[in-house]
Amino acid sequence: MKIYINLYKIYKLILPLCSIENYIINNDYYNNIKIIFNKKKIYIKYTNLNIFLTINLNINIKKKKKILVPFKNFINIIKFFKKKVFLYIKKKYLKIKTKYGIYRLNTIKYKFYPNFITFKNNKKKKIKLKIKDLSKIINYLSFIKYNRNNYMNGLFIKIKNNYIEFYNTNNIIISYIKIKKIKNKIKKKYIFYLKTNVFNILKKYIINSNNINKTKYIKIYFNNKYIKFIYNNIIILSKYKKRNDINFKFLFKNQKKNSLILNKNIFINSIKRILCNIKDNYNIIINLKKNNNNYIENTEKNNYSKEKIIALYKGDNKKILINIKNLLSIFNIINTNNITIYITNKYNFFIIKNTFLYKKNIKLIILLTPLKL
Repeated sequence: MKIYINLYKIYKLILPLCSIENYIINNDYYNNIKIIFNKKKIYIKYTNLNIFLTINLNINIKKKKKILVPFKNFINIIKFFKKKVFLYIKKKYLKIKTKYGIYRLNTIKYKFYPNFITFKNNKKKKIKLKIKDLSKIINYLSFIKYNRNNYMNGLFIKIKNNYIEFYNTNNIIISYIKIKKIKNKIKKKYIFYLKTNVFNILKKYIINSNNINKTKYIKIYFNNKYIKFIYNNIIILSKYKKRNDINFKFLFKNQKKNSLILNKNIFINSIKRILCNIKDNYNIIINLKKNNNNYIENTEKNNYSKEKIIALYKGDNKKILINIKNLLSIFNIINTNNITIYITNKYNFFIIKNTFLYKKNIKLIILLTPLKL
């Protein structure tokens, strides 16, 4: 099969994927892409990422053709052709013919390679979100550093009634955002889990491509097996995975009883002073008293120091051991000076709730699990 095609257009669409986490192009796990030529479109699927690109072409392809090619080699070839070229599609190779020469790329057998996973778009199971809102949500949720051995790495998405919830967790820090006012009311509950690499791809495409493209919305379709994100000509598909219901309501009972109000900048400066002589140990103890005689201290015996903190505390006497790196990573994304923190009794969570809201219908909650004393 012979077609006259602009390969550079394909290259520009694939390019954002090459820089995600700076490993995809050099990692064998992401080594191949499947290309389907059908009618006036080209479909590109990354073999292990569930990412689809749809490219519209002003050509007529009579026969449907499927090939599997090495990702790295394909990228390195097509980036040099900025004008239209003749592309010959054979069973065992791709051939690019220009006035400068002929370039050949061997294809890979894919007899047992699965076909495209698709499902019909159901309007009743559709959510439409603004790109600006979703990009902010992704930014807020992506500050967590992942642990490779943690089975909960990634992003949870919960859909029910007229709201959608996003959870991101590494079992130490849990960030949670809830968006209300979804037009279509969903009676059944859906919980989806996006692996870390899919979450990173979604983040990369939405945030970066929005600078180039003026598309305002992203569409989300879902059924009992898959969730699908459609943004321009990009489709990101993820399988449904059964997980226990995620519900943090039990954490917020009687939360006003143990509430701590402090100034972020003053608190950070206090932390820096008591840790100035310590190199390796980044844990601190927050000692809270009913009479507001509150202070923080480090855990070093030889270089011990403590400092009184200016904070308003209502609740029982408590000692909390916190990893300061985790705490500061949360403070870095908070853009308000005064922070309200809740400490639960039974489950011992350190909760930073509603610290910044850029919209009234969006709630952000961050849960930090203290260490054991």
